[in-house]
Amino acid sequence: MHVAALVKSYGTSFENAFNAFVEFESGATGVLLANWVTGTRTHTWELHGAGISAFVDADREARVFTDNGREPAVRTAAEVANSDAQHHTYSFFGESRHFINCIRSDRTPITHFGDAVKTMELIDAINGSDIG
Repeated sequence: MHVAALVKSYGTSFENAFNAFVEFESGATGVLLANWVTGTRTHTWELHGAGISAFVDADREARVFTDNGREPAVRTAAEVANSDAQHHTYSFFGESRHFINCIRSDRTPITHFGDAVKTMELIDAINGSDIG
């Protein structure tokens, strides 16, 4: 993994703005823009691959474009969660339910502590690759 990052502190004694360009071992590229100083909290993602792009706004909907199409497939947060309750649409309700079901049936969850280790390794790489 190769990382170039700019980690800054704005008005605080701790880092609160994180910008990183990451090349993963798979060849995939990631761009992270995370800022805890802004005027509001939003969670949006863009994902791009050969022939497909997804634009996700966690509060509202996901728009998926395929094969250079002009009309996206749209799924709302309520559709994906099968509920319009905010604790289902904007939380970890589904992941928590999956985890509990896996524990009950002695199965490994889709995401697990091994994934958390990889996340922490990425965070360490971002913090250790500050170009600022």
